[in-house]
Amino acid sequence: MVTKEGPVGIGMIGVGGFGAGMIEKIHHAKNLRLVTCYDVSLETSKEASEKYGCAVASGVEELVNDPDVEAVIAITPNSVH
Repeated sequence: MVTKEGPVGIGMIGVGGFGAGMIEKIHHAKNLRLVTCYDVSLETSKEASEKYGCAVASGVEELVNDPDVEAVIAITPNSVH
């Protein structure tokens, strides 16, 4: 088994609304690092990127294929699950 030291790289889908609160928690967690974010609103993604220093993905596929993303958190409305 391969193990990695340091914080786990997080990809976040849905960074507005409830997602904004989750990003804040990730930001303060010592064992997590926000790597990439995606939201259907490009403006919302850009705001999160500027505030937390993460990359902006152009879509879910790009986010999950980012080699630095080790775990994905999706906080989206139930209607889009």
